[in-house]
Amino acid sequence: MPVTFPRRIGEPEGATSPEELVAASHGTCYAMVVAGNLGRRNASTTATQVTCTVTADKTDAGIKLVSSKLEVVVEGLTGMSAAEFETMAKEAEGKCPISGALRGNLTIEVVVTVK
Repeated sequence: MPVTFPRRIGEPEGATSPEELVAASHGTCYAMVVAGNLGRRNASTTATQVTCTVTADKTDAGIKLVSSKLEVVVEGLTGMSAAEFETMAKEAEGKCPISGALRGNLTIEVVVTVK
């Protein structure tokens, strides 16, 4: 994918940035773990949306990633309660390989919404 420095510093034109690629990778990996866990529990949703927001700080040493926020919103949950899904969704972060690569280098937060 084309990557540009202007995109990295917040200009809307250009292609993408390494930080956006990290967010896309983290969100996609996490979504796959959540979907797999739902299937193993014979549960399902009519819609699942995962958004990942990566935050970076610019210091004298350069740009440093500081956090990754995973937000999962599900609709039409069947086969488990909302509380069970929330627990499962938070545990899924620990089974995500990309989370494993990032953990210890930045803060990872999981926000769960069941509609």
